[in-house]
Amino acid sequence: MSDSRQFFEALFSTVPEQYWTYLWTHSPKKRSHWNQVNKIDELVADAERIAETTDVYVALAVSGHKGTEYERFTRENAAGIMGLWADLDIQDVDAHKKFNLPPDLDAVRDLMKGAGVEPTILVHSGHGVQAWWLFHEFWEFEDDEDRNEAQRLSEAWNTTLRIRAAERQWTVDSTFDLTRIFRIPGTINYKVTDKPVPTKILDFDDTRRFNPTDFDEFLVDEVSAQQWLNVTPTRNYIVDGDLKFDPSANPPFEKFEALRENNDLFKASVDRTRRDLKDQSASSYDLSLASIAVASGWSDQEVIDLIIFARRKHGDEQKGIRPDYAKRTIAKAHDQTASERATEVIEEAAHAMQEAKATGDDEDVRQHRREALDGVSQKFGIEIIRIQKLNSDPPQYQLVTPTKTITIGSSRDLMSWSTTAQAVADALDHFIPRFKQKDYDKIVQVILSCAELIETGQEATEAGRIQLWITDYVLTCKPVDEPDKAIVSKYPFYKNGHVYVQGDALKRWIQTGRGEVIKHHDFARMLRAYGAETEQMAFKLEGGKRTSRSVWRLPDAIKEVLEEMVTDDE
Repeated sequence: MSDSRQFFEALFSTVPEQYWTYLWTHSPKKRSHWNQVNKIDELVADAERIAETTDVYVALAVSGHKGTEYERFTRENAAGIMGLWADLDIQDVDAHKKFNLPPDLDAVRDLMKGAGVEPTILVHSGHGVQAWWLFHEFWEFEDDEDRNEAQRLSEAWNTTLRIRAAERQWTVDSTFDLTRIFRIPGTINYKVTDKPVPTKILDFDDTRRFNPTDFDEFLVDEVSAQQWLNVTPTRNYIVDGDLKFDPSANPPFEKFEALRENNDLFKASVDRTRRDLKDQSASSYDLSLASIAVASGWSDQEVIDLIIFARRKHGDEQKGIRPDYAKRTIAKAHDQTASERATEVIEEAAHAMQEAKATGDDEDVRQHRREALDGVSQKFGIEIIRIQKLNSDPPQYQLVTPTKTITIGSSRDLMSWSTTAQAVADALDHFIPRFKQKDYDKIVQVILSCAELIETGQEATEAGRIQLWITDYVLTCKPVDEPDKAIVSKYPFYKNGHVYVQGDALKRWIQTGRGEVIKHHDFARMLRAYGAETEQMAFKLEGGKRTSRSVWRLPDAIKEVLEEMVTDDE
């Protein structure tokens, strides 16, 4: 049985036949190829035919109707999901610009075991791994409440995996949204155009099926998750694993000879004849060799062997190479290489984003903006979620990080490295590296291109923001009259003539809906300033079990907003 057939049969085995899925391609033109989920033969044939010339993906949720070839369904159109999922990149110099990634498949498998739940299907996507935890039964969405609950679980599981990876100094992408698409096993990954690689199933165990509640005991608790989200990770390379220090080690012969013949800097570094290095010490040449080898895709162990060989060649072996020194040298080489690549990435992404803006392709704009922001994050050494341009007079620029929104100031302030560095240092206690002016100018241009215009007004103040957020929240997630059910669904609710919200649900809605991450103590302070008060309330769960939760009672003025909405509807 082909991998694609085995995959589709497992994925859709619990889905009623009236639902639709689609295969998606992005080149040479973006197209959706729709099929009913029970048409396995057609799905397999389409996937394998398309994969002969381009990348092909499948949607992670299903739809209740067939769309057009130009349509990808939105979150609101998702009719149900078959399980949970994760996408984990693996270190690959050709495919990924990030370097703080799991080093190999064994590391990914170990991460999965550490998270507590091994997946039903593990797919090698070509340059990473995609995992599926399939449910016993299809999760069919009856309404927005089901859809919201499914996304909350998906996000909580994704956050758990990201935290477990961060504990090992690795990065895992955020892929919890219901509109995701994944590569299909049995097809080809063309991401590196001159090195197409197959996607394939690594592990498949159909006895590993789950109920959504099975994940509860393995999810990182809300407090720990929030604490983790409030730590802005810097992007520094961590040397992982044990390195061998053999005094008689030699570098890999073929790789060494190829670099020596084709890279003049490498040859001069081996021979210690570089005129461009002011520092002619052995450690300076160690770093030079490590940087060139890392940029060429050598492993950390191969770099160590290279440094040992070069030291021995020049009679320095008696000094030895301490493990801590070697790891620092390799980490610095990786950081330098990543920074150099980031410059290329941000320039290419910014140019592609401008072209997408000109053609009106919003999806491409978002994709290339994210690529550009990843590059700026790499250069600055902090995680930047987005860049905001407040429509004030003059406009003000802000860097939005997982922890804080940092106001840089006007464009004049942004163009000054020292002003920008000071604003980041004050907010995050992090120092942005110094750049040559021409390099910093390129970064500023990318920031200007990536900036999203934000209309000021009520949201320009903290009090105005929390009022708008809460108003939008209760209008979007309308309060229900049954508190016992609301405590499970996480919706606002009425009790004794008042409107109540659950703090964790509101904070998550602000984060996902508004892109604002607020520290716990700041969030509580803002709610109290708004006039909300906490209450400890008892609830009765299904089966008669009782529990108590801390909830927020909103000011009575919010009821007037809801009453006006009802009047408008009538």
